[in-house]
Amino acid sequence: VHENVVNLIGVCLNPLCLVTEYYKNSSLDKYLQNNPNLPENVIKSIIIGIIKGMRHLVNLIIFFRINIPF
Repeated sequence: VHENVVNLIGVCLNPLCLVTEYYKNSSLDKYLQNNPNLPENVIKSIIIGIIKGMRHLVNLIIFFRINIPF
């Protein structure tokens, strides 16, 4: 368990989706959409949190792939 990682509970195949624990503060993408003019220190804090979570997963030997739509 890590504060920057949401726990995966399960996977559904039809329809394809991931089931994660409930996170009371909404999703990061919604937060960013609702706050388009965040100060640089807040953006840095978000990025550092993402890095810490990813480093934790790598240390657990969990391989992941990030798909960024363009």
